[in-house]
Amino acid sequence: MDINYAYYTSAKGYRVVNGTAAQFLKADGSVDNASYIPAGTEINMADKNINFTTGSISRFENNTRVFNKVYQRLYGGTQTGILSFKFPQATSLATMFDVTIKIFGWNARILGTVRVSFYKLSATVINNNHKAIIECSDNFPSTVINVGLDALDNICINIGESNTVWNTYLKVEVERVAAFHQGANFDWSKGWIQTIETDVSGYTQLMSVATEVVATRTWVDQNTIGSIPKSAALLSTADLNTFFTPGFYYQHASSNATVARNYPVALAGCLNIYKTSSTRIVQEYSDLQYGRTWKRIYDGANFSGWLRVWSEIDFNLSNITNWNNSVQQSALSNYYTKNEALSLFVGKSGTETINGTKTFTSSPVIPTGTLDNHAVNLSQINNLTNGFVKLNQTFPGSSVMLGNLDNGYAGTLFDKDLNLHIAGKEGQLVKIASKYGGTDGIVIDLSNGHIGYGGVAPTDSHNHYFNGTIRIPYGIYSESSNGDDIYGGSGNLYRAAHEIVLEDEFIRLRPDDREFHGNSNTYASKNRIIKITLLDGGDMMMENMLEYQEITVMNISGNQAKFRVNNTSVNSIIPPKSSAKYYMNKNGRIIQESMSVGNCVVY
Repeated sequence: MDINYAYYTSAKGYRVVNGTAAQFLKADGSVDNASYIPAGTEINMADKNINFTTGSISRFENNTRVFNKVYQRLYGGTQTGILSFKFPQATSLATMFDVTIKIFGWNARILGTVRVSFYKLSATVINNNHKAIIECSDNFPSTVINVGLDALDNICINIGESNTVWNTYLKVEVERVAAFHQGANFDWSKGWIQTIETDVSGYTQLMSVATEVVATRTWVDQNTIGSIPKSAALLSTADLNTFFTPGFYYQHASSNATVARNYPVALAGCLNIYKTSSTRIVQEYSDLQYGRTWKRIYDGANFSGWLRVWSEIDFNLSNITNWNNSVQQSALSNYYTKNEALSLFVGKSGTETINGTKTFTSSPVIPTGTLDNHAVNLSQINNLTNGFVKLNQTFPGSSVMLGNLDNGYAGTLFDKDLNLHIAGKEGQLVKIASKYGGTDGIVIDLSNGHIGYGGVAPTDSHNHYFNGTIRIPYGIYSESSNGDDIYGGSGNLYRAAHEIVLEDEFIRLRPDDREFHGNSNTYASKNRIIKITLLDGGDMMMENMLEYQEITVMNISGNQAKFRVNNTSVNSIIPPKSSAKYYMNKNGRIIQESMSVGNCVVY
C-alpha cells in the first residue's frame, strides 16, 4: 500500500522499497544514505582532521581523566603583569590537578613549559600540597607561580608578578590537564581563559607554589659560571695572563712553564680559574711534581703576584730533592728554627734573663720576695704601709687608701683623713659614703638585706629606712597594687576601687548607682553612698544596711513603691514620681532624712 498523505498514521512499521538495514528514513520521507561508525569500532581517519572549536579530547581511566589540547591563545599586544590562566569549577568535589602549560613569546624570544600540580580540597579551599617545574629558556621572565581562587571562585594558575614583562605576540597553550580523585570524571576542559592581572587582593585564596627550574647549560654558564667542571684544556705555550675564562686547564711540559709566561714555578701542573665577580677572577696553579699550590687574583685590570698555599711539605724540606738553596730559604724565611725559638722566647722552667719592658694583661703571681732585688707581693706591701695602700699617687694630697683585713677596714676603699668608707665592708655591713662606725650615707645589712639611708641604721622590721624627706618625681609603684589602691599613713595599701575615683585630678567619692526594672527587686551593697532608681516602682528590698550608709531611692515610675531593709524594721511607701533618702548612724538607727513627693522628674 502506498501512503501519500495522512494526518495520523499508525502501523507496526514502515518499509521503503529497496531500502537496507544500514539506512535511515528522514522526516521528509527521503532515505539517509550516510555511513555511521558503530560503537566499539576502531576509527582510522587517514588524512582527515577532527575540528574542535572548543573543548578537547579526553580519556577516563582508573579514576583519572586526562584532557589534551584544552586551550590556546595568541595575543599580539604588550602584556605586563601576572599571566593568569582561569577555569570554572566543574564540581565542588575534592579534585587534584596536574596541568601543563606551554608559553612562547615571539617578540622577546622566550620559550618555556610550566607543569604545576595542586589539590582543590573543596569549592573554597586550595590545599597547601603543590609543586611546579619550569623548563625554559634563559630569558624566561619569572619563576614565581601561585594557584588560588578569584572573587568569582574560578580556579587560577598565576605565573609571574605584577611587574613581569611578557612583551608582545605571546602564544600560550594549555596542553594537558589531568584531573583525579573525587572530581575526576567531570569536564574540566571548558571555560578556560588567559588574562593579565596586576591586583590579586580580591582573591579568596592564593597559595605560593614551590617551584623548581630545569636549567639549561647556557643558564648555568651565565649564572653559576665555573661551578660545573668541564674537560681540562691544554695550556701549551700560552701566557697565563691571557686566561680569564673559568674552567680547568693543564700544562703537560715543564719546559713550557716559564717565568716569562707568568708561571709561579717552572714545572708542569694544572691551572684552575674561578670567577668571583663580573670582572675579578682567581687563578690557582699546582705543580705535578711536589703538589705545591700558588694563587693570584685578577682585579679587572692587573694580576697580583703569586702567593704560596703552605702545607706540611714546606716543613719537611729534607725529604724533597732537586730544590736549590734559594727555594729552601724562601720557603722558611717567615719561620723560626728550634734554636732561634729557644733564644727568643721565655721557657716555662729554668733561669733566664728577659730584656726590655714587658706588659702583662693580667696580674702575674709573684712569690714573697727574699732578696733586695726581688719583686714583692701585695701582702708585703700592706705590712710595709701599716694597713693602707695609696691607690693613685698621680694626685698629690690624695688620702684614698685600700684597707686590709687586720684593722677593721676589711676590703674597703677608704678615705683615711675623713674616716669615710667610699665603698667597703665593715663587719656584716656594706657601706657607701658612710663613716667608719657610723650609719650616714648608705648602709646595707648583709644578715637581713635591709638598707638604711642618710643616718638611719637598718633593723629587722623594715626593708628600707630613710632619714629626712624623700622626693619621688615620677610616683611610687607597688608590685602588689592593682592600680586602684592608695597608701595609708601606716604605709599599707588600701583598696579604694569601689568608692574612690580620680576625676579631673581630684579624688572623689563615687556612689553605687543602680537602676531596677520589675515589681520585685533585692540588692546589697557595701558602698557608703547608694543611689537606687526604680523604673517600674514595686517592692525594693535591701538585704542589709551597714553603719554610715546613705541610701537614696528614686521612684520615677507612675506606680507606688515600697522600700524595705531586711535587717531592720524599715518598711516605707514611696509614692509615684517621688524620692526618699535614708541614713544609718553609728547606733544602728535608720533615719529618713527626706521625702520629696511628686518631685522626682527624669530629663
